[in-house]
Amino acid sequence: MILESAVALALTTATPQSIGTDMADLRRRIEALRQASEQPAPPPGPGILHTASDFQRAARRALLGRLRDPDSARFRNVRRLPAPNGQVFCGEINTRNGFGGMTGFHRFQAYAGADGRTYIEFDDAEDRLRRTYFQTGWARDCSGDGHPVTF
Repeated sequence: MILESAVALALTTATPQSIGTDMADLRRRIEALRQASEQPAPPPGPGILHTASDFQRAARRALLGRLRDPDSARFRNVRRLPAPNGQVFCGEINTRNGFGGMTGFHRFQAYAGADGRTYIEFDDAEDRLRRTYFQTGWARDCSGDGHPVTF
């Protein structure tokens, strides 16, 4: 691996005029690559999601952040499914509205990407276009069995 990197580096930086004079520089670069390869990998960044529980926490946090009264949220039939570069959580949610009454259960989709980005959709739109958009996404992303989770 180090040798291939050094050869690639040499091929991209060397010219016919400098081949003889750049050998010391090439040796120094090879040694730097060798030392870098011996160093442990840095810890993952704060926005990188790795485990199923990381994805679930990110999706739940984003979902609750969209609610008027997050403490009143009740979930049912939630399952985790794989999605491109992340996971999607599909289920139903019931929460309090602005008048203090419960809204009744509505479907939701909560996507959490490996890069930490989230996307939330609810099936509560009165707009026909938004409702069709949600139903299309639900059919595409939530049609599998998935893995049941407690949200």
